Amino acid sequence: MKRNKGTLIFISAIVIIIIIFGTMLVINKHGESNEIKKAQKQVSHAPVLGNKDADNTIVLYADFSCPHCRDFDLNMLDKIKNKYVDNNKANIRFVNGGLLGDDSIYKSAISYSVYEHAPDKYWELNRQLFEEQTQQPQGKFEDKISLETKDISQKSLDSILRNVREREHVKTILGDIGFSDEDMKQIERDVKDADSNAWQNVMNDRHLMKENNVKNVPAVYVNGKQIQMPTKFEEYNKIIKKPYTKVHLTLNNMKVHQIFERKIAQ
Repeated sequence: MKRNKGTLIFISAIVIIIIIFGTMLVINKHGESNEIKKAQKQVSHAPVLGNKDADNTIVLYADFSCPHCRDFDLNMLDKIKNKYVDNNKANIRFVNGGLLGDDSIYKSAISYSVYEHAPDKYWELNRQLFEEQTQQPQGKFEDKISLETKDISQKSLDSILRNVREREHVKTILGDIGFSDEDMKQIERDVKDADSNAWQNVMNDRHLMKENNVKNVPAVYVNGKQIQMPTKFEEYNKIIKKPYTKVHLTLNNMKVHQIFERKIAQ
């Protein structure tokens, strides 16, 4: 009798502990899930590589005119894609900070126009813009638009376009990818219009740079958390969310309901 009572108390304590632990785990996972959703919403406008509904989002902040970003793109992006994107563990979102000058921000607008009208060609353009960097000196646009600016005025945009030096270079890249003259006219219309979706997305990128205090590129974030060493997969693995798995708990193969049945019978 005493032994059965002790067993019952023990089982009850274990059940209570499991309930408390499970509740804490659910609360923690819920908070973590909300943070991930917030981070994903921030970059929902940005070009996506992989399944847009993947559980994890890797955000690459870069600049099409940055040589360090070029090195990262050519040496790491495909590896990240192979390890996390191809197996649907994560997607990649690309944010062009446009920190280096007029040509940099111009190429960002070009890329967003392409993403809108020909998304299947976007990532080829992205790669070509890095591969074909010219390293030409650029005019600085900080006197025209800054990270504090929410929208770009037509006057500021016209000033930027007057200073662009790589217009023909970018046009050649677009032609090599397979854009027709008519395609290029549409892209050019977007780039010249401060109210176009392309420029709205460029300014969204600029806003993200400020909001997340990104001052240097390349910078990599996973689910809203910065990767300090973006060439080390161990850093990604610490943050990449694993799929939920069901855990079945047994206590020395004892069937709890049978214990309670014995207790009632006594």
